[in-house]
Amino acid sequence: MFFKNFDRFKNEVAIIDNDIQKKYKDLHKDINKICNIFDFKKRKLCFLISENSYNFIKIYLALIKLNYVIILLENKVDNSTLKKLIDKYMPNYLFIPNDLNLNFKSFFKKIDNYLIYKDSILKHKFNDDLQLLLPTSGTTGSSKFVMLTKKNLYKNTNDIIKYLKLNKKSKTLSNLPFHYSYGLSVLNTHLLSGAKLIIYKDTLISNNFRNFFKQEYINCFYGVPENYEILKRLNLNLKKSFKFFAIAGGKISKITLNYLLNIVDKQNINIFNMYGQTEASPRISFSCYKNTKDKKHIFTSGKTFGGGKIFIKKDGKKIKKNQTGKIFFSGKNVMLGYANSYKDLKNKRENNYILDTGDLGYLDDNYNLNIVGRDDRFIKLDSERINLNDIEDKLYLNFRYKYLVIYMNNKINLLSEKKKSNESEIDFLSATMKIKKNYLKVINNVKFHYLSNGKLNFLKIKKDYLITNSQNG
Repeated sequence: MFFKNFDRFKNEVAIIDNDIQKKYKDLHKDINKICNIFDFKKRKLCFLISENSYNFIKIYLALIKLNYVIILLENKVDNSTLKKLIDKYMPNYLFIPNDLNLNFKSFFKKIDNYLIYKDSILKHKFNDDLQLLLPTSGTTGSSKFVMLTKKNLYKNTNDIIKYLKLNKKSKTLSNLPFHYSYGLSVLNTHLLSGAKLIIYKDTLISNNFRNFFKQEYINCFYGVPENYEILKRLNLNLKKSFKFFAIAGGKISKITLNYLLNIVDKQNINIFNMYGQTEASPRISFSCYKNTKDKKHIFTSGKTFGGGKIFIKKDGKKIKKNQTGKIFFSGKNVMLGYANSYKDLKNKRENNYILDTGDLGYLDDNYNLNIVGRDDRFIKLDSERINLNDIEDKLYLNFRYKYLVIYMNNKINLLSEKKKSNESEIDFLSATMKIKKNYLKVINNVKFHYLSNGKLNFLKIKKDYLITNSQNG
């Protein structure tokens, strides 16, 4: 996928990792060194634990060049989870950073800080097109993975490059983890377009982060909505060389998006509001803001690109514009399928390149996609259908605090980091959404935990503040 362009960009800087600066010709040379350790003739299954580093990148690319099948794991994986996954998938090789201290058996090779372990001698049967397995979005420790093919990855990577107009002058940070489909997509698109990627390991709330904008080290930035909440507090002074902000990984609040619009209106900066899923390799649609005439549709998820199509269904039938239903996507970037063990790696495609996204939404008069929410974020109370995401949005707009709304034990639990509350949220929702007060419960002083990809760790928060408390009570 990448290697035909490496000669073309050979003298351009590809990766900067602290004091390490590698041109594309250096990267290609390092990839070939790794490839020489392994057998090109037989495909192998590899566990690769991710970290944001040059060492990870060259190993990841070497395994692609070897045509091995890669399962990417996050670097917070623990011993018990890793052993469970090994039993399920029986990898031939494991690539583990030595600072993880997983107390694993003796390794047979070392590549910089990565230790390589031989594990199973199983001769795996693979689907010929299978290349990469990624965790399903939002899961931690699950044995369920999304299976992506070489064609999936190449198709979506090329289409994103064209849409964002990436080239060898593009420069960004790797602030998103590489095991996360969004973070990996940033890596793939920047390498395939000859752009520059700066490895970033610090927090976003730091002078170091501000300097990347101030000193013009980067000219584009990718983040999830929570990242942009932080940017809003930093009051960044963007230079004329800055090109765009790209948003994905969830719905950004109108307040934060309006803040970005106020910034970019003063300069020639674009905003891309993107929708996607790991199962779509990962990008499905974009809306783009270039000037004020785009303000209406930047709050939508925009239109598909690269030949993909969206259609909305209700009760199994396609429905017309402005009617809410289940969102389906058809495109050549749709995954091969799901895997739950090594036995699934040989599976043939059965989805006909059609993805049931699990999201609800509608196409407006301009055929822009509008996301209403996840199907599992709707509940029924007294025969009334209620969108929990709507409650979060209304609370944020009115109280200027982030809320997490979880339905459990016949209660709509309103969790926030506010120290104290007079429970005015209950009065507000009762008046504006006609929800009975006895269904509402306010929980204050909540510590919002986050996943490594920047999204809220929904399961941990639920366990800490709802499941544990209900068991104790």
